[in-house]
Amino acid sequence: MNLVDPAELAWAVPALFLPLVLLVGLVLALVMRKRLGAVATTLILAGCVVGIVHFGFAFWWSYWGVRMVLSATYQSGGYQNHLMTIRVVSTLLSVSQVLWVSLLLAGAFVGRRRPQAAPVDPAALAPRPGESEWTVPPVV
Repeated sequence: MNLVDPAELAWAVPALFLPLVLLVGLVLALVMRKRLGAVATTLILAGCVVGIVHFGFAFWWSYWGVRMVLSATYQSGGYQNHLMTIRVVSTLLSVSQVLWVSLLLAGAFVGRRRPQAAPVDPAALAPRPGESEWTVPPVV
């Protein structure tokens, strides 16, 4: 990889932005663990960690891994196994991306706190003596 080439750096810099966002999400999940609950915090932490590892490996694979496989292909002459390696790793990267996104979504939905229902006094809802439940209150 030629890091002096601005075209490669134009891809590398934005690719490293999302792991930083995931790292911030990891820290925020740890800070808000009491409000989120144990299950949601665990799901969000797992999603962030898997996402960071995914992007680290995807970054390495896109720059050096594919080149290593292709150079081995040209040196050995047998391309079938090497292309299968590229297919398998690309499929595993796709599955990894689905996994970490699913973990984050599950953590977001598990962590939603629904507001408690307001306590209702049954006496306030009961009709007064001499009224039926169908009596319309007077408009003042």
